[in-house]
Amino acid sequence: MKKVLPSFSSFWLAWLCSTCLLAQPANKKGISVGEPPADHSPEAELKSFKVLDGFEVNLFASEADGIPNPIAIRWDERGRLWVLQTSDYPQAKPGTVSDDKIIILEDTNHDGRADKSTVFTGGLSQPMGMELAPRDAGVKSSNGHSVYVGEGEKLWLMHDDDGDDRVDRREVVFSGFGTGDTHQCLNSFIWAPDGALVMHQGLHCYSRVTTVHGTKTLYGAGFWHYYPKSGRLNPYPTGMPANAWGTAFTKWGQPIMVAGAAGMFWARPMEVSTSLEEDSHV
Repeated sequence: MKKVLPSFSSFWLAWLCSTCLLAQPANKKGISVGEPPADHSPEAELKSFKVLDGFEVNLFASEADGIPNPIAIRWDERGRLWVLQTSDYPQAKPGTVSDDKIIILEDTNHDGRADKSTVFTGGLSQPMGMELAPRDAGVKSSNGHSVYVGEGEKLWLMHDDDGDDRVDRREVVFSGFGTGDTHQCLNSFIWAPDGALVMHQGLHCYSRVTTVHGTKTLYGAGFWHYYPKSGRLNPYPTGMPANAWGTAFTKWGQPIMVAGAAGMFWARPMEVSTSLEEDSHV
């Protein structure tokens, strides 16, 4: 049998690759990772803000108030701040029981600092999205609230039926959302002008969700429009941005998306909802 010897160019390529690898500095960080600040205190962070004339920034709550890793915040009609927080992110420690929470913070003496804290619900594991639901979402008390929560493959609707600011019922609205990467799971909820609940996912999430209107799929980066009254769930793939992590709307209803690693984008025409659903709650 005739032996085939590697060519000189093959040896040269192998040597060049190994030389490049050996030449890399030890523990070199990626270009997007800077050195951590020496002082992580809230006081040091406050000094780092640059604000326009006439504005100021004050500390409302911090880790010292039991708010580690806040993921989402929402103000309710009583001026209280709802905070979705996760201590598990990005990965739960083996042998521990997950207990991420939704916490309601209130400033009862109006000094600009939260002085009352109520745990609405606990026992969550790396939730990435939260939005307060409209009053007609199924809560049984005029003082209660309903909250949409994205946790792993599930979209939850949680109810406080008796108005004591603690969850009484949980219902799974949908399941089957992708969980390919913890920071790309169902996240960053916001109500759209047409009454849809907008939810985002990243490029490593492959979702296949069964609804009363058929199975809906979204393989990769994109966002969802969910219409609670009709039960419709519409997927919108984006391609770019690859890790969609939020949407805001202009006064004309034009969505602007922000990506975790690629800046901000105007939504393209095919990503703007033209639904005629009568789901508006505003």
